[in-house]
Amino acid sequence: MEKKNNVVVIFLIVVIVLLLSYIVGYTSFFKVTNKNETVTSDKKKVDSDSKNTSTTKEETLDINSSLVQGLYNKVVLTGDTFYKYWFYNNSNNYQVSSADESSKLSLVYHNLKKSDFSIIQDATNIKKTISLNDSNYTLQESSSTGFIPYERVEQTYKELFGSSDTLNKSEPMRVGPYITEYYVYDASVNGYVDYLTEGGGTTGSFYHGTLTKAVRTGDTIVITEKADFSENDDGAGKITSTENYEYTFKLSGDTYSFVSRIKL
Repeated sequence: MEKKNNVVVIFLIVVIVLLLSYIVGYTSFFKVTNKNETVTSDKKKVDSDSKNTSTTKEETLDINSSLVQGLYNKVVLTGDTFYKYWFYNNSNNYQVSSADESSKLSLVYHNLKKSDFSIIQDATNIKKTISLNDSNYTLQESSSTGFIPYERVEQTYKELFGSSDTLNKSEPMRVGPYITEYYVYDASVNGYVDYLTEGGGTTGSFYHGTLTKAVRTGDTIVITEKADFSENDDGAGKITSTENYEYTFKLSGDTYSFVSRIKL
């Protein structure tokens, strides 16, 4: 009887040992499997991130293409002139995000179309003269380009700088490098009206811009320009100095908005 009991005890011990071995083995297997799944998941994530990064590659654009030329001509004057870059007030690090409204509106004027201008239909409630920059300016009441509807200025502003930018109506829109002509917003006609004063000047010095590279990376286009300057004292047009600039544009909706002009 005692021998039989010993057999039963031994049998129970064996069963318990087997159960413990099974439990320990299962737990270890679960941990290893879970760890492998985590490593696999992390590897997939890294592979996915690497794939996404690699797809944003640099694309060289044709500097003579309509896209590149169109963007460039939005932010500089065409032709060789001393005032080619006058919008930027001699800044070598022009950032639209921090630029003053005056320079931005000058760029807007440069981008308006001929069809945006018309004669002032009713000047009854518009001031005939105003004072700006310690000078008196006279309303160009009969000019065929004396009026620009507010919505056209606003639309051009947003196309140039992005839809999130807000136009400041109180800022006069300067027409050129000399402070002789401004368009000023008038609420009575909900648009900008033209004011003019005497002044101006000329110079033989000039800048000549040449595009050297255009690159698109994702939604951003960077255009590189070589800007030659000539004092042109003798009229021969000899280049006096050369600088390089980068113009950056970022896709905003269906158009590229201007971001910056930086000297290299």
